[in-house]
Amino acid sequence: MSYLGSSFERVRVTASHPPRALKLISVAVFILVLAARPAVAPAQTPVRGGTVVQAIGADPPTMNPGTTTDTTAWSLMGKVFNGLTYLDGEYHNHPDLAESWSVSADGLTYTFKLRRNVKWHDGKPFTSEDVKFSYLEILSNFHPVGRIGYALVAAIETPDPHTAVIKLKAPFGPFVFMTALPTGAIMPKHLLAGQDITTAEFNRKPVGTGPFKLGETVKGSHYVLERNPDYFKKGQPYLDRVVLRVMPNPASRVLAFEKGEVDVLYTFFLPVEQAGRLKAMPGLVVKEYMVFPEVVTLFFNLKDSKPLGDLRVRQAIAHAIDKKFLVEKGYFGQGRPAISPIPSNLGWAHNPRVPVYAYDPAQAAALFDEAGYPKGAGGERLTLRMVYDPANSAANKASEVVAQQLRAVGINAKQMPMERSLMLDKVYKQYDFDIHIHNYTTYGDPAVGVTRVYMCDNIRPVPFANVSRYCNPKVDELFRQAASAPSQAERARYYAPAMEQLARDLPSIPLFEYGDTNVARGRVQGIFKSLSAHARWDEVWVSDGK
Repeated sequence: MSYLGSSFERVRVTASHPPRALKLISVAVFILVLAARPAVAPAQTPVRGGTVVQAIGADPPTMNPGTTTDTTAWSLMGKVFNGLTYLDGEYHNHPDLAESWSVSADGLTYTFKLRRNVKWHDGKPFTSEDVKFSYLEILSNFHPVGRIGYALVAAIETPDPHTAVIKLKAPFGPFVFMTALPTGAIMPKHLLAGQDITTAEFNRKPVGTGPFKLGETVKGSHYVLERNPDYFKKGQPYLDRVVLRVMPNPASRVLAFEKGEVDVLYTFFLPVEQAGRLKAMPGLVVKEYMVFPEVVTLFFNLKDSKPLGDLRVRQAIAHAIDKKFLVEKGYFGQGRPAISPIPSNLGWAHNPRVPVYAYDPAQAAALFDEAGYPKGAGGERLTLRMVYDPANSAANKASEVVAQQLRAVGINAKQMPMERSLMLDKVYKQYDFDIHIHNYTTYGDPAVGVTRVYMCDNIRPVPFANVSRYCNPKVDELFRQAASAPSQAERARYYAPAMEQLARDLPSIPLFEYGDTNVARGRVQGIFKSLSAHARWDEVWVSDGK
C-alpha cells in the first residue's frame, strides 16, 4: 500500500454519576444496531505501528473544534483533541481528560477531577484553566451545538490545576454527555487567549492533547496525523500515523477503497448506492448503525417574506415531496421517511402524532395557486435555488430527487452543488440560498442536537446553527423546559408540543431518517467502537503493522 493509499485499553476509573432523576437519558437512548460484522477475527494483542488511510470529501474548513460540527473537519480534529469524557457504543460516558466526576443532588454543580499526566502537543501541561477557558470563552460562544448547554454555565472554579468545579444556572440533563467529543473538546488557553477565535492561526495549526499531532498538510491532497509519543494513555495510540486523503469525487473514493488505496470509508463519504457492493466484499469490517440518530432535512431560508416566508408555499413544497419514493428509490430502502426533527429511533422523545404533510401534488398545486404563484406559459411557477454539498452522499442524492419532484409541480429547483467550504460560507454565513439540504444529528439528545437548529438565540452566521432563521418564543420555552426537566417522561411532555409547533410552522422539512454504513479493510482493528466516527482512534491498530 502506498503512503497515501494504509485492543484496547479501557480506562477503569470509577466515575460518580448524577442522581437517578438527572441521570440522563443520553445513556438511555435507544440505538438501532443493524449489524456489526467483523469479517476478520481480530488478534488478541494489538500490533504497534503502521498507517491507516481514511478518505474524506474535502479539505477541513477549520481545525478548531470549538467552532464547528462539520464532519470533514471532525475527521481530523477527533484524532487531535480530547474531551473530559468519551462515549462508548451505547452512549455511556467514560473518563478521558477527567479521571472522575460527581454531580450535586440539585444537578447544578459538576466537579471534575482531571488527569495529572497530560500535555499539550507543544509540551505545555493541561490544567483546569484550559477547561474553564474552553467552556466559557469558546464553546459557549462559538460552537453551534455546545453553546446551547455551555451557555447555562454560571461559573467555573479552579481550586487547583487538576480540579474544575462547574456551576450551572439551571439543571441541564445532558451536561456530562456534552463533555465528550464532538461537543466538548478542550482547547489550550495559552495559545488561544486573546486571539480572534474565528481567524486564529490555531485554526490551521491545531495543538491538542489527543493521540495524533498534525504533520504534513497538502491542501486538496492529504493531511498526515503523526503518533503523539507523549499521549497520556500508556501504550497508545497503536498506529504510527493516519492519513486523511482528500477525494471530492464519491466514485473515486469507492474505487480507491476497492483497490486497497484507502482503508476506511465512513458513511458520510460512502455513496449509499455503492454501500451494498462494498459490504459484499470479503474480509471487511462493516458497521451499520444509527449514529447519533440523524435526519436528512430540507431547510427554508426565511429571510424574506416572499416566497418562502409564506407558509402556504412551504406547505405546498411539503406536499410535493414523496418521502417514501425518496427512501425506496433514492436510497435503496436504507432509511425511513421522517416526520419530525426528533427521529423515531430516539423513542422516548419522538412524537408520532405531529401534523404530517402527505404526498399530494394536487394539494401542492392548489396551495401554490392560493399563494399567488400560478403556472406560467411554460408551466413554471417560480425558481428556487437549492444549495448542497455534492460530496455529502446523503444530501447529494436527496437534492437530486427533491429537485425532480419540485419540478413536477412547476418549481424550477435550480440545483447549486458547491464545494464544502463555499457551501458553508454561502449558506451559513451569507444566507445566500432558498433551499438547503443537509443531514443533522440529534447527538443522542434533543437538548444537544435539535434545539440548536430552531432556537431564536442561535440565529448566528456559523455553520450548523439556526440556518432558517426561524424564531418562535413558544418553542424556545418548551425546549428550555425540556432540557431542565428532572425525568425522561417529563422532558418528553415538553418535546411533544414543540415538535407539533415546528410541524405547523414548517421552517424545515424532515425528509428521512437514515442509518450509517461504515466499512474498513480487514487489516484495520479496534475501529467503530464509538457511536461517533470521530473518536477513539487511539484504540485503532492494523494487524500487519504496516
